[in-house]
Amino acid sequence: MTADDLASEATADAVQPNPSEYLPAGDVLGSLKLLPLPEGTSPSGVLAFVKLDEPDGSVGWSVRVTEGMNDEENLGLLAGYVEHLKQVAAASWDDSDPT
Repeated sequence: MTADDLASEATADAVQPNPSEYLPAGDVLGSLKLLPLPEGTSPSGVLAFVKLDEPDGSVGWSVRVTEGMNDEENLGLLAGYVEHLKQVAAASWDDSDPT
């Protein structure tokens, strides 16, 4: 799935879903596991990029957002996480290699 496909799906998902269509995250994500949240906190929203094993054997991607998350929160979260990933990648570069 390309970035354009992912954007198209996100746009399609942005159509106001019927609240009765929402399922508990564990029901949607099956047996996938995550690290626990910090002690004393409780979840209030999720923005998830879900890697899919497609029926034809290919890999796909889907975006899921819980009720109550707005576009501004999601954009801020993504921008912050992209910066974090850039810093992690830059820190992993070996400066001793002259090429």
